[in-house]
Amino acid sequence: NFGRVLLEMGRPEDALKQIESASAIDTGSADVHRLLGRTYGELRRVDEAIDSYRRAIVIDGEDVWSMNNLAFLLINEGRYEEALLPLARAVELRGDVAVFRNNLGVTLERTGHFTLAAESFRKALEADSTYAKASVSLARVELLTEKPETVPVDLGELARRFVEEMEAWTGTESNPLEHAC
Repeated sequence: NFGRVLLEMGRPEDALKQIESASAIDTGSADVHRLLGRTYGELRRVDEAIDSYRRAIVIDGEDVWSMNNLAFLLINEGRYEEALLPLARAVELRGDVAVFRNNLGVTLERTGHFTLAAESFRKALEADSTYAKASVSLARVELLTEKPETVPVDLGELARRFVEEMEAWTGTESNPLEHAC
């Protein structure tokens, strides 16, 4: 918890020390790995952040916040296609969370799927009618027209692919948990 406080205070270097200590004590905590991911992300240590989020998701296959945070990191890195998978799964599990819907909408918009993006922003506003980011994004995306050659996206299929990807993380030599134990 002290690591969270330090992160909120804008002190990720100090937070990292606290969270790494917690990780050494409880290697099987998805929460600790999610916090490590967030901290590494704030320190711009992207590969380590991705690895930490993956570890959290392997530990808890329904850790929607790690899925969202992983996707948000990928969005910030301009890796929109990759971000679609964890967001599709997070929304499949918890479609009532406005921030997940909003982030999915942003990713769909950035990949040229404006109709689905608008739908996602609308669902974000259904979940939280005061969510200003979704409102602004919806107004923006409603003015855009999809290119005729845009390949349709099946969010259910993307969520399924993410589950397969998660399963592969535990069954390969690059297992994210390999160094956690």
